[in-house]
Amino acid sequence: MDKNKRHMASCVCITFLLSASVVADQDEFENVCADPALHPQFVESSLYLVQHGTDRNRVLDVLLCITKRKPNNSTIGPAAVRAMFHIAEQNQRIQRYLLEVVQDPTAYELSIHEAFRLLVHVADDSGREQLRSMVRRDFSCNGCSRALRALVECGDAQTLVWLDRQLATLPSNLEPMRPLLETMAKQIRLQQDPSQLIAYLTLDKNDIDRGWVVRQAVRHKVNRDQLHTAAMTYLGRNPAASSRFQKASLVTACDEYGLLTEGDAQACEVIREVRILLDSTTNCGVGSWPKWAALVKAKRAAFYSIPYTVPAVVDTIVPVPTTQPAKAP
Repeated sequence: MDKNKRHMASCVCITFLLSASVVADQDEFENVCADPALHPQFVESSLYLVQHGTDRNRVLDVLLCITKRKPNNSTIGPAAVRAMFHIAEQNQRIQRYLLEVVQDPTAYELSIHEAFRLLVHVADDSGREQLRSMVRRDFSCNGCSRALRALVECGDAQTLVWLDRQLATLPSNLEPMRPLLETMAKQIRLQQDPSQLIAYLTLDKNDIDRGWVVRQAVRHKVNRDQLHTAAMTYLGRNPAASSRFQKASLVTACDEYGLLTEGDAQACEVIREVRILLDSTTNCGVGSWPKWAALVKAKRAAFYSIPYTVPAVVDTIVPVPTTQPAKAP
């Protein structure tokens, strides 16, 4: 199918779905799912469809289907996950759809990765229990699963008990995973005693991402002045010993919370260098499409206690864009 025919097919599909007087039959939705050429247009237009009368659950089901298909562009699956997150609106419904993605081994790999990342921000007790079940099921063949990482990010106490038990009886085939599993147990322990998060920032160890430490410290309501002092102590005392990643991650997290002043930047060359580096690499569009999916950022901000301003209402997306999103660099 050439470009013009694809565009016409997209127009027919979207127009049909938008018809308020017609309930789209299953064949039309299956056509969208089956043709990767239609996926970018549907993802971009999905909020428009809901706003103009298409059944929300039908749109969510098509987006779910798209997350499971191998796309023409690697950004499509994760974008479908983010669109699904925004349109689902309610935490329980968001969680239900994200769990469907992560529990389906046939889903597109990047879709699964994005769903796990976002699930952390909305998972309730029932969602965490499903994640624990996934960890127990997969542990013998995959000691460090993404479900385990998600539970560590949440500071799940039951997972710490389970990790300690596994480390005490770790089978030989998983012995190479011991350092990483020990680090994960340590990350949960740090969250149980937030004062230790401050202490960790000033150490010379690099086994835990310092940006992660800052976000967890704010999330667990550590005193901001203490956090600022610890961050500046690390950056100013021994900047050469830290990796470029550690420095960039720490400064980025501190800037998210407004912890660093212009005076800090003037006094610390590391901060200036990292900001110059970040200015040259941010706003590349990766992870930000579709732009109207603001609920993704809002839920992340709520989870990590990041200051967040709800953006002004964006004009509804035109149903059928004529260009596809740029490929990730």
